[in-house]
Amino acid sequence: MSLSFFKKKSAVVCKNDDERNSFTFTWMLENIPHLKARIVSPPFYVQAIELKECCVILELEAEDDANFISVQLCRRVREKKRSCTVDYEFAFLAVDGSVLISKKKVNCQFGKSDINKISDFTLREEVFRSRRSAYLPRDTLTLRCRIWKSEGDMPQSEHCFARSFPAIDRTSFVWSLKKFSAIESGHKETTLINSAFRSEPPMEMNLFLTQGRNHDEPIQIEVILTDEKVKFCVLKLSLQDVAGLESEYIQDEIRFECDEKVHRFPVFLSKNRLLNYRDIYLPNDVLSLVCESSYSCELQWDYSFITSDSPKITSPLSHDLNNPMICNMECDDVQGNFFSFIWTIENLSHIAYKPVISMPFYVRSLKRSWYINLDPKHNDNFIAIKLNSLDADGGLNIDYEFAFLADDGSVLTSRIENNCSSNNIGFSNFLARDIVFKQRRDLYLPRDTLTLRFRVWKSQGKMETTEKCFARSRPVTGQSSFVWSLESFNTLKLGEIKSMLINSAFIEKPLLSMNLSLTTDPNHEEQIQIEVRPICEEVIFYNFTLSLLDISGNVANSIQGEIYFDSSKEQSVHRLPSFLKTDKLLEHRDKYLANNVLSLKFEFSYARGDLIHYFKETCCLPDLVPTLQYCSRKSDL
Repeated sequence: MSLSFFKKKSAVVCKNDDERNSFTFTWMLENIPHLKARIVSPPFYVQAIELKECCVILELEAEDDANFISVQLCRRVREKKRSCTVDYEFAFLAVDGSVLISKKKVNCQFGKSDINKISDFTLREEVFRSRRSAYLPRDTLTLRCRIWKSEGDMPQSEHCFARSFPAIDRTSFVWSLKKFSAIESGHKETTLINSAFRSEPPMEMNLFLTQGRNHDEPIQIEVILTDEKVKFCVLKLSLQDVAGLESEYIQDEIRFECDEKVHRFPVFLSKNRLLNYRDIYLPNDVLSLVCESSYSCELQWDYSFITSDSPKITSPLSHDLNNPMICNMECDDVQGNFFSFIWTIENLSHIAYKPVISMPFYVRSLKRSWYINLDPKHNDNFIAIKLNSLDADGGLNIDYEFAFLADDGSVLTSRIENNCSSNNIGFSNFLARDIVFKQRRDLYLPRDTLTLRFRVWKSQGKMETTEKCFARSRPVTGQSSFVWSLESFNTLKLGEIKSMLINSAFIEKPLLSMNLSLTTDPNHEEQIQIEVRPICEEVIFYNFTLSLLDISGNVANSIQGEIYFDSSKEQSVHRLPSFLKTDKLLEHRDKYLANNVLSLKFEFSYARGDLIHYFKETCCLPDLVPTLQYCSRKSDL
């Protein structure tokens, strides 16, 4: 959801409030079922009101009344500060940004570390049951907090957008219990619920027999928590038959609160019943249970911050930096300490015609600052990679590696150089373009995203520590579509030009002008020629589909293509391939020319030349990236 969208929506709440400059904090909480009852937001800083560091506390079960959800605005100031008085409003937003519920307080005084609370903000039943689809689309709750000065006005409006989400791990396995018929009452069978991303198993599971009413020996299964970071788990247990099919199952949600570490499942199997159907469920006297689990650990978050004068940003939040897959991208092939920078570039095809510059990063152990220059079209045949230094002093000798990674973190291509000067790092012919963009595109560019890894070691001696930095970059993109209706088509003369401007909701001036005219092909047949001329020099790439619509509005024929404009050169005209003949359209006028109107549908996505960068880990240098102030880290609350 775009920032401009939120700014637009916030303007309709109250005219008086809209006329005042405000600080707005919009907070998206994903996977609500996986979150604990009390959630603390990332900190945000309201400098203009001297609130300094603040946070929002959301209680899904209010301390005063568990039937309500409560919200709190908290001021966290470590040193002595004078008190201040503010007005503030909390609101829950729908997926389209409209307000579902809001409550406001005025003239609220904050001292050193005060909390101002709305205990009865809204009923839990309304959010989690009766209007769940409105409040929790895709299990995501969006909360907005707006703050004003009680007296006077702020110098400018400021906006902060945050996203909190639990780190979720999913795993599945088949638990095979051999010699099942020999298991006796009181004996426990144990298995571990392992994780591909954790060295120690977070949970273990026990199975044992209990005494039933009819001596049928019910099977009791319990889950024991071994990692206190796990807060919530969804566990599904399925009985597997001799054909490998799941015939019966039970699913339960487990929330570990305080010192609670053991959870027992409802009984759904008994030993006697399984023995009665041993031919179906106990091949070779083996009981097979399919165990599927998803569990959440510590809360993570990311956020972005802009002022009213900041550039337009269509989507401020990062969605990939805390993916567990990223944490698995470090191979065990390295001995000793090293620095690793993993860079994910989205929508690469939108910017594949020009060099792509990473955000700067800092290697503490080497006391060096660098950025990567990736040139997808260094020449017609190869992709080039170069490491550029931001330091004025001389180079040092290092060993380094560049690699392209697959979606699962495995290495697709890697090149290593030893004992090289840090002022001359890179490859002009790193990899053939066709391999990445054609032959093995599905591996190198899943979802049009390239993942690059840079690693560096000291050639002599050892680095003090291992450092890791994760970054994500994407071009500012937009999408649009419209139908161009050309009236009195049969009166259009050879050489006559019809023009139209193509606008965008996110850029003030038009993007393109589109001209349509009749020309003749080599066979002297009249055809429709369409030319596109760039107007907005910021936009460098277009991916388009141009379609002919029939009288019912359905697509009858279409062409697709890509247009790249080099902003460093004089703007040129791009001619789209001709795919419509005048005589064919007139011959089938009853199908294509209702009321003598030709209807063309133009759908396109576009990218600006600048990039938005996101990063994780403090070894990156946010002060060197003026476009966006951004951080992503685990909450320590």
